[in-house]
Formats: sequence, C-alpha cells, structure tokens
Amino acid sequence: MSKYPYVIVLRQGKYKTIDDILTKDPQFTYKITENIDDIKLLYDEHWNILLTVGDSWQEYPIQNLMIIKTFQKWLHIKPEEITIETVANNGIVYNKILSCYIQNLPKREIFRPKISCFTTSFKSGHKILRPYNSLLMQTEKDWEWIILDDTPGDENFKWLIETLKDSRIRLYKPSQHSGSIGALKNQASSLCRGKYLLELDHDDDIMPDCLETLIKAFESDPEVGFVYMDFAELFEDWKNFSYGDGWGMGLGSYYRQFVATETRDGTICLAKDQKNTKTGKWLYSAKSCDINSIACQDITAVPNHPRCWRKDVLQKIGYSESLPVADDIEVLLLTILNYKVCRVAKLGYLQYKNEGNNNFSLIRNQEITKLQRAICAYYKPQFDKFFKVKAVAGTGPFWQRGDNKDNRINTVVNFDYDMTVCILDINHLTSSTLQNMYKNERCDFILVLSNNDGGIETLLETLDLYRIRFHVIENATKDQMKAYFFNCYLTTKKSIVLE
Repeated sequence: MSKYPYVIVLRQGKYKTIDDILTKDPQFTYKITENIDDIKLLYDEHWNILLTVGDSWQEYPIQNLMIIKTFQKWLHIKPEEITIETVANNGIVYNKILSCYIQNLPKREIFRPKISCFTTSFKSGHKILRPYNSLLMQTEKDWEWIILDDTPGDENFKWLIETLKDSRIRLYKPSQHSGSIGALKNQASSLCRGKYLLELDHDDDIMPDCLETLIKAFESDPEVGFVYMDFAELFEDWKNFSYGDGWGMGLGSYYRQFVATETRDGTICLAKDQKNTKTGKWLYSAKSCDINSIACQDITAVPNHPRCWRKDVLQKIGYSESLPVADDIEVLLLTILNYKVCRVAKLGYLQYKNEGNNNFSLIRNQEITKLQRAICAYYKPQFDKFFKVKAVAGTGPFWQRGDNKDNRINTVVNFDYDMTVCILDINHLTSSTLQNMYKNERCDFILVLSNNDGGIETLLETLDLYRIRFHVIENATKDQMKAYFFNCYLTTKKSIVLE
C-alpha cells in the first residue's frame, strides 16, 4: 500500500547519499530526481510535497516552473538534516513533511487550477497536437485541460492516453457515443475545476499568452462574467483566410499582424517566443465585433474563439443539450443578456480550416444556419428591450456608417499598450520620429493604406518593424482611413495620427 503524502525529492548528484536514508524504511512515497522538469508533476494533486535538498535553495533554478500551489508544497532541507532518525516516524524531517501536507488540506481553491480548458474530441487524431502544444507553451502554467472523447470505439481514446503526456490533462470517455455537441460540452465543462473555463476546439491553437491574458481580464474586473479576444482563421498550411472587411453584419474588420512560427516534423507551427522574428507569417487578425443590437442578430457577429467564462456563469447558463449544432450562439446570447462582457484587444486564437472544406461546421453549415436564425429570432424581443440605444444599421463596414462605439455594451481592455500611432503615409516608416516612438514597447502601431499591400510585409521586415500592424482599404479617402482607426482599431486612451 502506498504511504502518504507523495513527496518529490529534488537533489543534485552530490547529495545522492540521502537516497539510501530515505528509502531504507520509507514513511512516505518518494520520487527522488535530479530533473528540474519533474516539478511539473506538482501541478497535479497526486504529488503533495516538493522537498529540495542542498546547502541553499538557490542551487535550484526552479522559479520559472513554480506556481502558487507548488510554492505552498515546497520545503527545503539541508543534506545533513536528513538522517535515519529525522526521517523516521515522529522525526524532525518527518514532522515537517507531514505538517506541510496537513496544513495544505484546507486550501482547496489554491490547489485547484486557475483556469480550465475543455475540449470535445471526435476522431481528432494528430490535429489535437495543436492545442496540446499550445498549452505546453503557455506563459500561465496553472491550467488543466479536460478532454471528453466522443469517438466511437477505443482507438482514438487509447491514442490520446498514449500521446498527451502532462499531469494537467484529464481524459474522459462517455459510456456511449452521443453526437450532441451541446450535451458533450455540458459534460466536459462540468468536469472543470478552474475559476475560469475556456472552450478550446480540438484542432486549434491559442497564442502563448492567451490564458494569462484571459485571467488578467477577469481579475481586473470582478463583475465580468465572460471574456473574448481577437482571432485569426487560416488553412492548415498557414495560408490566410479572410471574409473581407464588413464581415459580421458589417461590424467585423481585420488588421495584418506578424506571428512567429517554427517547423516541427516538417509542419509549420506556432512558436512559443513571439519576439523571435526569424520565421513567421503575416496573418489576417480578425478584430472581434463589439456587442450591440446588430451583433446579436447573427452568429457571425457574436464572439468567436477564444471564449472564456467564469465557472459559475457557464455552469449556471449551460449549453442546451437539445442542440447537436448551433449550441454556441444560444449560450452566447444568454451570456450577453445576463452578464458583463469584456473584449481584450489582442490576438488570442488561431482557428484552422481543414483542406477541402471538410470541417464539422462547414459540412453541417445548412443546419447551423437554419437553427441559428431561429434562435436569434426567438431572442430578438428580449434584445430589443435589452439595448437602450440601437446601433446604426446599413450596408458595408460599420466605421463608414457612423460611430457605433457608444452603442456597444461590452467593455474593451488593452493590457499591452498605452498609446497607439496611426500611420497614413508609408514614408513615415523611415522617419526619426517614428523610430524614436518605436523604442517604446508600450506603444502600438497601425499602418493604414488605401492602395494594394504588395510589398508591405517585406518592407516592414526589412526595416525590422515587426510590431507594426497594417490594414489596406482599397481606394479609401484619408477620412475613411481615419474612421477605420478611430471607430474600429483604437483601444488606447492616447493616440497620434501621422498623416
């Protein structure tokens, strides 16, 4: 029988004489290691104590792997303190380990993940390695990933068990195939233990700081119940996909952004270090629609991925178990009607379109369209009362038909920048004024042009101006370019326009 608690003993080779002492008549279950990466085992509740051994705790450069709960589990002991007597029942080291273990038991919330990602899997295969690798790259390490596999048979589930090796991943399989995405998402989200719940598709990427950013949005405003960010859609070979300006009932728009990539096993993948500009792609980042009376009339204008709720909010609303498709529009409309919503002005999610247009959503697009229209029509009377001020309706991009910022009901936050510079003339790229501004990493830049963008990417790379984003509005007047900047892109209090 195992002996509790479970203790990871991290020691350098020069202290290996303690091994025989600890294992001679062990009072606890020990894992003795020199591998610092074994600290990651402590992210899971199975391992209870981290015991480092050495003349000083500073011998172990482990801070970048530590999170709040691992600090709570950490004890440091000098090698001479470990003797047959001290590790025996009621010895000094024995009591320290047991005391740390018992004192942590009431701290239940601390030892649960800060954020949970939940995914429903259906014949995912190797595509699920995208979100898997994305999670391993996250700057926020206190997460868990719940995967509910609805694939008939055991082959896919066994592959998931053999492939996804991280103690923060929890795999589940229903007793029988369901096929109802609403019911499956309810089951998956109900298994989550985090304070915040992120819906993560089985074949997509999230940016390396996505989880950290979502948590920051919630913790900066306790009233917020739902957070979403910007996204990019692309094909599996990283070719861009774009609907063109004015998608999402005219509320949607784009900006081009450099995203660093790397190659793994011959495949282009998202890179962990987004400041490494050796290789990368200029993606069409979709500026997610603000929520107003127009947005709630169609699925294309409500928040796309990433979508993140407070746990109590999502579990109170829940997905409709009667909706095999179009479950997202219904749960989003209920979220908007009942809770404060926040958009983070930042790219957070890469959504892939499978070659041959064989995505689940594309295949069943006709049914999705039918149901989402009926759902929007059902909730329309409630939204007519909900919105005190109606947005300006019309055709074309919304920034060309009036300022709708005052009509949105979501808040907008920008954690990265304090000021935004809008560049309307390409000649400013080589000016000393812009070069000096560019040194300020808290300053954002958007280049807005009215002619074809051919060569702009190469020019920005040549000038080492990878942080500058750009957008092209064909045959636009200067007033239209300014309207795009002020009514669509700008999210900081301070701004400058270089004409």
